Amino acid sequence: MSSPRVSAIVPYYGVEKYLEPFLRTLTRQTFGDFECILVDDGSTDGSAQIARRFADADPRFVVVTQQNRGLAAARNTGTAHARGEYLTFLDSDDLVAPRAFEQFVTSLDESGSDFAASHVWRLPLTRPVETSWAHREPFSARLQRTSIREIPLLMRDRMAWNKMWRRSFWDEHGYAWPEMHFEDFPVTLRAHLEAAAVDTLAEPTYVWRERASSISGLSASLPSVTDRVAAALMVLDTVDRLGTREVAELVHSHLVDVDLREVLGAIGRAADHEREPFLAQARILCDRVDAALVGLARPQYQEAFRACRDDRTERFLALAGAEVGSAPEVAQPVEAARRAVRRAAAGAARVRALTHARRRAGTLEDFRAGETQLVYRVRIPLDHRVAGRVHVEARVGAVPATCIETDHLADALLVQLELDPLRLAAQPGHHDLGLSLSLGPLTWEVTVLATNEQQHGVDRAGYRVQAVTRGGRLGIERQAHHPLVEAAEVRDAELVLQVSVASGTLGIERPWPQTPVTAEVLEHEASFPLEALVANDPADNPVTDVASRRVLLLTTTGPKATRFGGRVVRTYAGGREIDVRPGEDGTTYLVHRPIPSRQS
Repeated sequence: MSSPRVSAIVPYYGVEKYLEPFLRTLTRQTFGDFECILVDDGSTDGSAQIARRFADADPRFVVVTQQNRGLAAARNTGTAHARGEYLTFLDSDDLVAPRAFEQFVTSLDESGSDFAASHVWRLPLTRPVETSWAHREPFSARLQRTSIREIPLLMRDRMAWNKMWRRSFWDEHGYAWPEMHFEDFPVTLRAHLEAAAVDTLAEPTYVWRERASSISGLSASLPSVTDRVAAALMVLDTVDRLGTREVAELVHSHLVDVDLREVLGAIGRAADHEREPFLAQARILCDRVDAALVGLARPQYQEAFRACRDDRTERFLALAGAEVGSAPEVAQPVEAARRAVRRAAAGAARVRALTHARRRAGTLEDFRAGETQLVYRVRIPLDHRVAGRVHVEARVGAVPATCIETDHLADALLVQLELDPLRLAAQPGHHDLGLSLSLGPLTWEVTVLATNEQQHGVDRAGYRVQAVTRGGRLGIERQAHHPLVEAAEVRDAELVLQVSVASGTLGIERPWPQTPVTAEVLEHEASFPLEALVANDPADNPVTDVASRRVLLLTTTGPKATRFGGRVVRTYAGGREIDVRPGEDGTTYLVHRPIPSRQS
């Protein structure tokens, strides 16, 4: 039997709730030449039955069993059974993007690099899925044959699961996961420092799920703190041996910013009589970190670091309490003085409040866009006793708007504004639309909220004067001239885009390494079969199941993003809901998602 190109090593223990969704993301991979080695680490729940069911249904899935020895040992067991040219280590409670294997293999085949790593999504306990802050900067671009010497911020790339390794590189350097918690960082940083070349993928390929019972969620226990400190010492030994001064400064500061912070939080949560062994671990870490290399850490953690180094235990414990919101009470005389200061400040604040500008958020009710004028109708929540008496001014940056009409309702003021696109075209950059209301000494500063669907723009003086939404706020920015999608409609099972260019090729992008779906522009129109827009195009994010694809004009000098100047169009095909709409910057997007249950 021929060897697979990829070996995915997946330990599992007590993940009955998460294992099946995770394994389904592997069955949906667009690259199919892989084996999945499922290492049963002595699991006692229903995980084993789920793993066996997948192995019985698909020969690419293989189950290996061992007594419970922990994640690192299970990964090493999986490596011993792996036959692939490439290795990837995945956690059984996470999710994998459908093109992950395809993108990793394509990049490594092209580059010959030692391993590839990617941006990731994080799925917090209490917030929607988001991109990982630690990965945003080091993975801002797709690069081949780079390294930590060129991108020092790759030292943040401390996890195992967002990577694919060339097996020959792994074996040549004798890598193995140390059998402890937080085993990733010592291996991944060493690999970054020893690799001749690394590929970075800017598109996230992995969803990192946060859960309270995971290893990272148990960081407040003494065994976890002890392992965290031991891993940090291994990392520092590696940096001393292989790292540049720049990498060393980043790593030492990072360990204070992240690992000391976690130790600090564990101490803050521990009972008074349990703190001494935690404090001992904090001292081991702080004694090993170089005080001259922590300047990039946040000030509160630098202070905690120095308090620990200087044996100022009382101050260190106070900072630990503050970290978890349980700082010891301040002495009564000091607190009484603070209350007096607060009362005086409150009195002064009441005086200032009479004349200080109040904040209001208005909403864009309607708009008209033409070459000679932009007209906006804005609704501002305001008491009717004030609405009929206020003076209104508005501007975008340095360009004033003319207030051509006001009307007041029981609970709001309606304002109609007019702006000159030519003056806006002479003003570079982005500027929010803002209104100022005044009545005697009372003032209100108003921002205007709008949806992406309300974006619009006009061409003036060689520029695009484009209304955009940033964080929901309406602004105007001068942009380089882009081809325009003027309208979209559905005709006979085809999506027809009306564009500002008379001829050429329009493309709906697909994630790398796939190429766009294309259509020729004939007499300002390009037509795409609806089924072709969703066929073989799985959503990148397995949590949201939403795919967002830019509409591009393909030219000999490269693709150009188009701007959207029409109304949002919605249709259905291939079991998906399809929208043509603007993004936050006015770029045209085709977005497809599952059909809501009421529509299906």
